[in-house]
Amino acid sequence: AIDPATLDDDLNAMQQWMVGNTAAAEIDYGTYVFMANRLYQQLVRPYLTTDTERLILSPDGPLAFLPFETLTTGDDGEDFKTAPYLFRDVEMQYAYSANVLFRQATQVSNRRPDVLAMSYMDVDDLQKLVAQELQLDHSPLPFSDEEVEGIAKALGRKRVMRLKGPRASESAFKAHVADHDIVHLAIHGLGDTISGLNSHLVFRTDQDTLNDGLLYAEDVYGLQIDHLRMAVLSACETGVGKAFPGEGIFSIARGFAYAQTPTTVMSLWKVQDRVTAQIMQDFYRHLAQGKRVSAALREAKLAYLERTSDRQSPPMYWAPLVAYGEMSPVVPTRNRLLWWSGGVLLMVLIVGLWRKSRDFSRG
Repeated sequence: AIDPATLDDDLNAMQQWMVGNTAAAEIDYGTYVFMANRLYQQLVRPYLTTDTERLILSPDGPLAFLPFETLTTGDDGEDFKTAPYLFRDVEMQYAYSANVLFRQATQVSNRRPDVLAMSYMDVDDLQKLVAQELQLDHSPLPFSDEEVEGIAKALGRKRVMRLKGPRASESAFKAHVADHDIVHLAIHGLGDTISGLNSHLVFRTDQDTLNDGLLYAEDVYGLQIDHLRMAVLSACETGVGKAFPGEGIFSIARGFAYAQTPTTVMSLWKVQDRVTAQIMQDFYRHLAQGKRVSAALREAKLAYLERTSDRQSPPMYWAPLVAYGEMSPVVPTRNRLLWWSGGVLLMVLIVGLWRKSRDFSRG
């Protein structure tokens, strides 16, 4: 049986530590793996079978801010790089609810996708940044340019419209989103846990005379984007918003889902620019091979853990990015697996209300 008090304490401690709350107690590897395994034993282990290959999770309350990838199947391992994380064994995807997931199920297209990829900075910005001649309203994201170029390399430059630096404006996004199947936004974001409608994305405003550069969740509701196959919100806190019991989190990412985008990749706290760029480039390389969205993200995270330093191996660096909704491949291949195949386990996890937790940096 789940002990509510222990569950609450473990969740709060892990979340506050992962989001980088400076007031949170520091957690060493031994303490972390003990708590992560205890959560696994309470929340996941009772529902697994020997042939479970994929988990579909619909978390509510405080669980909506927990990447289940970070739970551990044991309390062993030597360090954060080698920890027995659950996602080493099982592919994971998330859903706002079973009903929403089934509504989001789409027929896989046989056409290669066209991508609108926007980065907060470009090469000229990088040169100005080095020369200390660049002034921005928000912190620079020097690796966002590299991230977008990596997408073009993976999917083909003719398929990827790259709007970088000053060209990555709100007006440009609204003008071009209708012409593309996938939108990738390597910009700034801010989640609001008091009012979900206040959660927003931050575009460049240098050359934008029509919009203020702030795209709020309510703005997304009004966009005609039901044609999109996927939105990748590679910014801070794009999955953070106000929690409604039984309904999940109303965030900027939820706005895209509400507007009928079947697949959304989002962040559950502030993400680091360099780490995010590395994970995203691997993510698109695996998508280009015809892998499911959740499988591609899993492989990208595993690759990051394999090559990163010990210092940047804790979950706070690689775990915030999660995929919600339909996970069918977005890049067609000749040999395609059925979407609803193999040991899939649908889990609906509902645990009360949540506490505020944030902060760790594309915010």
